[in-house]
Amino acid sequence: MWGRALAAAGAAGAVAALAACSSTPPVENNTSHARSSSPWSLVSPPSPGTQSLLDSVACSSATSCEAVGSYSAAGVSVHALAESWDGTSWSVDSSPSPGTDTELLSVACTARASCMAVGVTGSPGGRRAFAELRRGSSWAVVPVPTPGSPSALQAVVCAAPNSCTAVGSSSTSTSALPAALVESWDGNRWSVVQTPSAAGSVESELNSVACASSTTCMAVGTFNTTGDIEDQENFTLVEAWNGTSWSVVPSPNPGILSGFVSIACPSPTACIAVGAYSPTADPYVADDQSFVEAWGGTQWSIVPSPRLGARYVSALQAAACASPDRCLAVGYSALRARPGEHRHLIESWDGSSWSVAAGPATNGVLKTVACPSTTSCIAVGAGAAGRALVAWWRWT
Repeated sequence: MWGRALAAAGAAGAVAALAACSSTPPVENNTSHARSSSPWSLVSPPSPGTQSLLDSVACSSATSCEAVGSYSAAGVSVHALAESWDGTSWSVDSSPSPGTDTELLSVACTARASCMAVGVTGSPGGRRAFAELRRGSSWAVVPVPTPGSPSALQAVVCAAPNSCTAVGSSSTSTSALPAALVESWDGNRWSVVQTPSAAGSVESELNSVACASSTTCMAVGTFNTTGDIEDQENFTLVEAWNGTSWSVVPSPNPGILSGFVSIACPSPTACIAVGAYSPTADPYVADDQSFVEAWGGTQWSIVPSPRLGARYVSALQAAACASPDRCLAVGYSALRARPGEHRHLIESWDGSSWSVAAGPATNGVLKTVACPSTTSCIAVGAGAAGRALVAWWRWT
């Protein structure tokens, strides 16, 4: 399923795969579809090890950001990676990595040096959800209860230091199909929150969550009704929190094998969700296409978004909004003939329509984006040669 691809492969495989897919430029790329002048500026963060990847970034202000991910040395063991931005430069934090392979997949910060990060740790056969808390200058492991193993937390959001919500998936055994997982942080401990299943669902995961307040949250992901990895039909999954319980919210599907990867909510009644879908039922055919849906307070609807042409595959992996009329979605595109050679894909929302924006002049994948102010956003991921990448966007 869409959001579980990196976690299921293991941290070492994920970092190595991004290094391989981003090292050689394709014959054609999406910059031919974009505006000529780029509002992006690249920053080279410190990258320990031989390969590194930043999966998530959160900013409490324009001069205080935290990015998390993973790094490896010679492709052997993989360690959690946390880096801090102080408005001038990036520096690597000391973050614990208790398992053989440890990935931090998402981070949320309520203030400078007050952050929660979640992800996955352990050997490939026993991967478990994982969390770290930063208070002051140091990170510490926080116990995470899960219904079973394997499990993973894909995303976290915090309304306050004592109020966080994390989402992902968990299985009751290594042979059982995963089910959507929601956990809540009360300032002292994590606890599992009861989560409904979509009608007919036999497998599900939540990949992203956004909260306008402690009583208004939405989480997105994907589910399927067959559990057959050879012939899956995946559907978009949306769940809403009203302060008391979670409920499934209907959402349209643009095609077969549809799934949400990220959600952003600039207001309690306005959200956007992004992801990818396949128009065929064959999971081995390279035909993925990005898509966007919007929530207007009462229902979800598909929003027209750019198509790069029949020769391209694409996926949007994250979205963020500086304001309701200033949103960015980031991900990747590639030629269908060479689907493993990724180019950065950026789409911009101006309040009325989406358009492809010129991206950083380098190959790779942008994993997530955050907007610390109404005039700037920051995206992180991996660039050419599998090294961590940071890019700043300036609104004009």
